[in-house]
Amino acid sequence: MTEDGQIIINGSGINTIKLLGSSVPISCRVGETVSFLMISPEKEGMVAIRVYAKSHKDTKNKYALTPEVDFLLNVRRNGEEAFYIDRDNHGMTKRGRLCQISKGILQTTIEGILFLSGVPCKSDEYPPFRIVDGDVMCQYVVGDIEAEMVKEKATTLEAEKSALECLPQVEAEKQELVEKTFTMKKQLDATAGKEIALQERINMLSAELERTTNELDETKVFLWKILSARSWSVKGKLRVLLAKIDPTKSLSAKAKTDLQ
Repeated sequence: MTEDGQIIINGSGINTIKLLGSSVPISCRVGETVSFLMISPEKEGMVAIRVYAKSHKDTKNKYALTPEVDFLLNVRRNGEEAFYIDRDNHGMTKRGRLCQISKGILQTTIEGILFLSGVPCKSDEYPPFRIVDGDVMCQYVVGDIEAEMVKEKATTLEAEKSALECLPQVEAEKQELVEKTFTMKKQLDATAGKEIALQERINMLSAELERTTNELDETKVFLWKILSARSWSVKGKLRVLLAKIDPTKSLSAKAKTDLQ
């Protein structure tokens, strides 16, 4: 058990564990096979599992998984102390509701009707039965829900077989949707990349325009200085020329102003 009150069921690196059902919060979903389970109980309950053991190596030198044993584990609490797995009373509930596992399928009887958590291989050898989720089965057995709730959630064998027949189509549609989503994401990423490149180009052109504008302003100032210098030079030459022509002749006030 961990410090925060969780219970860990570990396959010890050799075994794997398949969850068949649980009435308490747990780290995986019904039907998943994992190397360990982490139970986070808030109250007493039950967990149903099937353990697979690596029994031998096959012709490819790999371990083969062989069904080992099914377990109904009661989660108990010792007064106000921590939760624990009751190893002495597997499958026994305080409400007196019986449950068993046969070949990885939970079974219970309600008002003479057999309820199973899955479709058995040789279903025609069974009496009429209805199918209900493993979690619901565990919740009923420990008394968290009543029989009416189980009946509402149960389906018939025909409905279950029909759903199983539709499963390949549903899986194909799911895969198609995943592929479309992946394609759309790639397109969006490509578009985003183009937008980033375009923005960088705009920023570069803006910087170039600013630099060119600054250079143009500097050129204007430089040309203005040259033109101003040349204007003063022309005026000076004109004064000298006029003085040579008629040194005694004075310029008019307007002419003087123009030459200054």
